[in-house]
Amino acid sequence: MLAAGLACAAGVIVAVVASRYRPVGYGSLSSGSEAFPGLPAGRGIHPVNNLGGFHEDIYIPPQRGTFSLFADIANTGTHPVTIVSASLGQISPFFLSALVRYSMAGMGGSDQIPPPVSRVLHDVVLRPGQQMFLGFPVHMWPCTTSQGWEGISSFYVRVRYLVFTHTVAVPWGMRGDSLLVRSPGGRPGQKGVVCAPGTTRANLPKVPAENPGPQPVAGTIIRIYKGHDVGELRLMQMTGPDAATNLGNSLPACFLQYPPGLARPPADRVVNFDLNWADTNLGQRGTAPAIRVTITGPDGEPMVAAVPQATAGNGIACRTVRSFPLGQQTTGWQLVYGLTLRVPQLAALNHLLVTADGHTITVPLTPACGTPPPARSASQATNSAAPGPPEPRTPST
Repeated sequence: MLAAGLACAAGVIVAVVASRYRPVGYGSLSSGSEAFPGLPAGRGIHPVNNLGGFHEDIYIPPQRGTFSLFADIANTGTHPVTIVSASLGQISPFFLSALVRYSMAGMGGSDQIPPPVSRVLHDVVLRPGQQMFLGFPVHMWPCTTSQGWEGISSFYVRVRYLVFTHTVAVPWGMRGDSLLVRSPGGRPGQKGVVCAPGTTRANLPKVPAENPGPQPVAGTIIRIYKGHDVGELRLMQMTGPDAATNLGNSLPACFLQYPPGLARPPADRVVNFDLNWADTNLGQRGTAPAIRVTITGPDGEPMVAAVPQATAGNGIACRTVRSFPLGQQTTGWQLVYGLTLRVPQLAALNHLLVTADGHTITVPLTPACGTPPPARSASQATNSAAPGPPEPRTPST
């Protein structure tokens, strides 16, 4: 038993160390103004803020059409890792025009960029001491204003080691460099606006329609009484994942695949929900009790939640919402979870089955554009909920 215990403890230690192993950083090339092989180069891109050689930023004047951003990453660790993908992040003046490309550098820290190659970055193994050059094909609004500057300090690399996947923020140079641009906006001829050469009002790109993000489709509110405490369980059907997107740069596995151990129907569809648990009026009045809930579709289809886990490799675990703990919430706080439900493609989804501390009710999903019905009440629960894991707490707004 002692040997088994020691082996188990060693396994836990290895898992913890592996989950924290993040050896990817910027490589040895000092200038982010390099051109990537096979991609169009930008015009007038040059280093700035480099007095004394302790720091360097890269200035990017307004550009027309597609150009490339160059980056160099290296594996500074002792084990191979897999570079899954690279991205610019959600807040950036640049927009990807095509898939990110890569070239492999020579071993031993060579700064020589290999001849032009056409390789799309996806699940590439980076060995210890090896460098990889990245090319981001991008475009931007061709005019900038004199109202301010924008600094982009990092790009993002998704790295996998063993079963753990992390998203790592990497600066744009070996000295902690940033990309600097004037605030994009304006049109040719306007006061204080500078545009890329050759830009006219006639050849300005079309402004893409703003994506409003996930929108509510239908929902329900369940008021739950437990002693002197009253809580509201709000379930909102959304057009896409909403709360789950705040857990990281990519969606958790439970939003991308059918729950493990369950046979996939020949045709089904994914329905996204947000769960909010707080006191009445979303945490503005008192205390919401600790409870356990089970939420299923009309025919018992399991609801799955994306749960933050501080000790997990990527910080997210997928859990079926069966006897799912919702912790006590005080004034000003609420629990927010992203949920997903898979139902047959042609099946109507107009109600859910909800059990709160052993009491089950059927709740209708009222269309968001209609007037919601009076709040449904689960029977007053008297039995205490078993303590669950620590829950994420979000200040109500």
